[in-house]
Amino acid sequence: MRTPSRTGTFVLAGLLLLAGLPARGIEDQVTLYTPSFEGPPALASSVSTVLNLQIWQTLRRKPARGPADVSFGKAVVVWGGALGEYSHKAAESRAEDVSLLAQMVFWGKVYEFGEGAIAQTHLSVPEYKDFRAEQPERWVVRVRKAEEWIEISADIPQRRYSFEPIPLTREVIAGYSHPGALLMYSGPDGGNVVGTVGNEFTALEQHADGAKVRSGKITGWVRLPRLSAERNGVVDFVGGIVRVFRGDWDGVGLLMGRVIANDTAPNEIRTDAFLYKGMAAARQGKPSEPAFAEARKLSPNARRCIVYAVLGKLWDYSRLQGGDTGAKRELLRDARRLLEESAYLFEPDDPWFSDTMTKLGRLM
Repeated sequence: MRTPSRTGTFVLAGLLLLAGLPARGIEDQVTLYTPSFEGPPALASSVSTVLNLQIWQTLRRKPARGPADVSFGKAVVVWGGALGEYSHKAAESRAEDVSLLAQMVFWGKVYEFGEGAIAQTHLSVPEYKDFRAEQPERWVVRVRKAEEWIEISADIPQRRYSFEPIPLTREVIAGYSHPGALLMYSGPDGGNVVGTVGNEFTALEQHADGAKVRSGKITGWVRLPRLSAERNGVVDFVGGIVRVFRGDWDGVGLLMGRVIANDTAPNEIRTDAFLYKGMAAARQGKPSEPAFAEARKLSPNARRCIVYAVLGKLWDYSRLQGGDTGAKRELLRDARRLLEESAYLFEPDDPWFSDTMTKLGRLM
């Protein structure tokens, strides 16, 4: 595991608790990078630390129930200094730093609003070739036709997200607006205060309502408060995307299911949660069409919804190799019909549309 050398950087580790792909000789690593949040220093630091630890809690190294030799690889959450420029472009540039090579950046700020405060968060997923041997987040369908393999693939639904602001509770604002606000306790459910979380710490162990951390020479338990009176889907959604990058398909369905069930989550986020849930279902050999249909209901004019629905049909087709010829033809017809009926959502020179139509023609 590589730790950036810049001052004030720490790693939320605890790798034995985390997760990825079927075991290989060399494990892949997925890195989520979080620059320090902008805003009132003490409150911004506390809020970003809480969100980081909550996301870290969603990581797992293997399924809750599964073969002992299955591993999702390594995943780490890395903290760093401020971006300098508050933008997706700056976040993506930081992710590509050779000392980091992060697959995604979770960033934001805390600012006063009325008599309270809110946290504004974003996720940037830069598109670049990284060091991982496999990229499960890219959906690739390969179908054999006579002596050739026909491949159709799709990228993740979106690479930039700006989430709904999180209104901070009065308790959070009052309790975490001063230095040393994050207390460390002797036990996971309470006990004596043994210290406070400093600028550098390592997360060691997950707990339902907190995390065991080491800061300096002190080890203790940190309680993670509810930042908002209402449950927000930011942590579940970001954690779900990390699971996509690690091929943790059952885990993707679980976290994205929580986002979908959250009626307060924005339409755009719930749409992509349905897309990810559908892809995860397909890769587990489960029906994917219901999730893709719900995504199209939420965002009927979104190109990405059509792309994923078509990939879902082709994935089912690929699993019927040597199977029911009639069912296979029907899947191809459905995929082609869906593309033709939705052609207006694609630019006239859209390469994915033209390539997929051509390959469907070769398969039929």
